[in-house]
Amino acid sequence: MAEEPEAVKPAEPVALSVPADLNLLHFLGRDELCDCTIRMPGTELRCHRLALCSCSGFFFRGFLASGAPDVLDLPELPEDAELRRQLPVRRLFQQVLRFAYAGQRWEALEADETSPAPDCCGLLALALVLEAPALREAAYGALVPEPGTATKLLYVATLLQSRFEGFRPFLESCQQQVLEGFGVLDAAQKGLLAKLPVDLLVYLLEQDALNVPDEGTVLRFVRHVLWRRLARPAMAQLAVSGTGVAQPAEGQLLWESLALEEPGFAPPVPRFSAAALGEGAAIPELTHRLPEVPGRVMLRALREDEVVALAEVPIRRPQEPGAAVDLQVQAAGVDGQPVGMLQVRYTLSEAQEPEAPEPAAPEGAAPEAPEAEAEAPKEVVPDQLLTEEEARRLLGAVRFSQLEHQQLLEAVKDPLLAQAGAQPLLLEALSTRLARYEAVDGVEAIEAAARPSTRGRAREPSAEPAEPEPAVPPAPEAPAPPELPAPQSPAATMTLGRGTGTVLFPCACGEGRMQLRQAEGRWLAKCNRLASCGRVLWLPTSVMGAAVDGHCAVCALRLGGEVRTLTVRLSRDQLRALRKLPQGVDTMRGLCVAGCNDMLSLLA
Repeated sequence: MAEEPEAVKPAEPVALSVPADLNLLHFLGRDELCDCTIRMPGTELRCHRLALCSCSGFFFRGFLASGAPDVLDLPELPEDAELRRQLPVRRLFQQVLRFAYAGQRWEALEADETSPAPDCCGLLALALVLEAPALREAAYGALVPEPGTATKLLYVATLLQSRFEGFRPFLESCQQQVLEGFGVLDAAQKGLLAKLPVDLLVYLLEQDALNVPDEGTVLRFVRHVLWRRLARPAMAQLAVSGTGVAQPAEGQLLWESLALEEPGFAPPVPRFSAAALGEGAAIPELTHRLPEVPGRVMLRALREDEVVALAEVPIRRPQEPGAAVDLQVQAAGVDGQPVGMLQVRYTLSEAQEPEAPEPAAPEGAAPEAPEAEAEAPKEVVPDQLLTEEEARRLLGAVRFSQLEHQQLLEAVKDPLLAQAGAQPLLLEALSTRLARYEAVDGVEAIEAAARPSTRGRAREPSAEPAEPEPAVPPAPEAPAPPELPAPQSPAATMTLGRGTGTVLFPCACGEGRMQLRQAEGRWLAKCNRLASCGRVLWLPTSVMGAAVDGHCAVCALRLGGEVRTLTVRLSRDQLRALRKLPQGVDTMRGLCVAGCNDMLSLLA
């Protein structure tokens, strides 16, 4: 008879130890009792509905609606690389979960030593997306009100306001903080601001409340906007490759090539940058447009989110078109310490297709959307190419008449500003500055008022007269000419009178300056590099005296330098020349000898 098997005794239940500090935070990141999955780009997390629904209106509606699924996707954000950098959802959502599981206490985020400090601006933005009022108030309370933070939040709010209404109340306060701190924004923050829509930029730049040390700050910002967004009819195509010397060779590195306007780092321009993965220290070929030659690009190597190496590569046009250029550049880490050398090769070629912005809708065209949706904000696409009209509006926001004279002359030589159509504005500004020094009857100088933040700062002395006397003479008299030296006989030796030796305009040789001189009893303009140039411009023999009196704005634009005008006096025995002047007048003011008119030939 077979023996009966012994009965298997049931396993005794394992006694669970209860944590001393048991709370909801204990279940963060654990699979126990999880009843939902949250999906986001690149990952998904197991969570608890109760914790999420208790702090977020988005999750409350998503999980409690009839037929709600167990899997929920986070709200979709616009496809913008800069927005993803400013709003790293994967990292921020971990802090959102900790806030929710900790009973919606901000102190739990500050006390967490396993994660970075709370990103107040990013958490505020994500709280508005998820409709989390407690997190919104906590993040806003911890936010430090500074211009850089306001710029970041303004960028995020501008892009997301059409999808999430919670951002709209923050726009006005962000704009106000940007206005108050515009002058202290760094290159990265101004570069972020430069990507915003033109309507918003023009509104900010036109405000008297814009706090800048001088108007040149505004011009430099507008130039950066033009540099990154102005359509170029023809540009160079840059291809960069190479290898790293003494660089870590393990694993993959993401190499980026970013065109730069000036030293410093601003958000990259997509069409002026390229990125590709490379094995170890090998730099893959990176091809993108280059807005100007000569120029510079920044090579950047990243492993995951960590910057491994940075190197600035100067780009010059080779002697032979299409020839490859090899050079070595020093690479440094984010701390500025050298990390090795890069062997770089680049080639320049002509861009395949010219750029062209999208044509603007014709004036008076009826919108396609129905009237009921007309007030809804449109989807904002940042960093779009500028139309000609938008470029003119940006330039119109600069108060050119408040620029220093040297700044105006440098702007005249800038090919980018010329391409954008700034020449008429520069001419008007130079004419306005001339009117400060020389009053012209019947002509009133119109100039934009200085911003309050720039008033009282050091500027060139203005020649604006004091308040006019109330008494007006019955008949206007011709203004008295400046003091002129006495005439010299042809046999007299060369003597220098008042105003002689003054630079009149740049010489055509490109190195010298034409100076007012007197020799052999005649007045002349002579290059100060006479030994190597030899250019001399003789004034007509009828001129018996000459002195500098003002500026010629037209020739300043044409020659790209300061051009002075003269007051000349004609000899009374030169009847032929005197007949060409008003009766009884032997003096001519504002005579330009740089060649913008033919008055000299009339007086000869």
